[in-house]
Amino acid sequence: MIGIGWSFEVKGQEDANDIKISLLTCSQGSELYTAFGHSAIRVQDPARGMDVVYNYGIFNFNTPNFYFKFARGRLNYLLGVQRFKSFNSVYKRDNRSVIEQPLNLTPSQETAVVNFLKINRLPENRFYKYDFFYDNCASRIKDVLKEVIQEDIKFEYPESAKGKTFRELIAQNLERMPWVKLGINLILGQTVDREAPAENWMFLPRYLSEFFAQAKVKDEIGVWQKLVEESKDIITAAPYLDDGLPFWKHPIFVFGALTLILVILSLLQLFKGYRLTWLDALLFPILGIMGLIMLFMWFYSDYTVTNENWNMLWGNPLFFLVPVGVFSKKRYFFKGLMLFGIVCCIGVYIIDWVVQWQDIPTEAGILTMGVLMKCLGSFWVK
Repeated sequence: MIGIGWSFEVKGQEDANDIKISLLTCSQGSELYTAFGHSAIRVQDPARGMDVVYNYGIFNFNTPNFYFKFARGRLNYLLGVQRFKSFNSVYKRDNRSVIEQPLNLTPSQETAVVNFLKINRLPENRFYKYDFFYDNCASRIKDVLKEVIQEDIKFEYPESAKGKTFRELIAQNLERMPWVKLGINLILGQTVDREAPAENWMFLPRYLSEFFAQAKVKDEIGVWQKLVEESKDIITAAPYLDDGLPFWKHPIFVFGALTLILVILSLLQLFKGYRLTWLDALLFPILGIMGLIMLFMWFYSDYTVTNENWNMLWGNPLFFLVPVGVFSKKRYFFKGLMLFGIVCCIGVYIIDWVVQWQDIPTEAGILTMGVLMKCLGSFWVK
């Protein structure tokens, strides 16, 4: 996925028989929006001197309210087209590998695909509402072939393409970005913890490439042939050298240290009777802010994968009321909030370990223990 910085218009319907169509698969980069790689379609027509790339991963940073629309799932992406030479130079500059898989299509199938892309590139057709899991730069390419070739193409999925959830699939691309991985896991709800159907694995460029390599397509006499005969390395990136974060900057360490502090202070409340009202007034509003973000993504976003997010139990919007209870003369209100927090924290472990509705991030599970102890300490102290 890249921002808009170029445009190259291809006009007219295609009817030549020497068209070549390829799938381009690009490796992941160092930026968040490149963390999952990229897919595009290369179209070559030597007779006309045409060598272009059709790209469904284009967005415009200058879109009004860009980040707000992205958060709500209402940001439009579009189909763009670029000369292959320019496309190639960008990925070479960024040290990202590019693999090309020529598609074994008949002349009539190639013509139909190119004409479909040209019609899809028209101003009235080029925009679509982006959805990371179900409608993105990779899944669109699979959908184009299924739309154009229809029953003359079939995907044969490997035995390994089962038993993984959407959350597990994206985790493979985020090992170098532990804080990003944590943030994404906190926003995603329980819907991504269901097993992903094999076809839906193709929202990731890596699996789109792998499944294309095993797909079959009918030739001109109706015989099933391989969709991809061979793969070619267009760019081979230099090895990525990264020692990772120092252990003390890793989320596990940070959340573990914070939890240890909360546990120690809570024990002082339980056994020494300290009130620590300053900590209640500071900690719980922060958790409330996190809860509001999750609440926004659940009910105010068009993304279905952020629904039913039970991280809201430990990061609860109602914790915003704790400072009111801290300074209120009516202690039962504060006690009630702490009892509510105890129940919610226990609920986190029931949902994650017992009924397994949602995979709560390890860091969140650790922090929940600290929040639980803090609620117990504040509830018990007089």
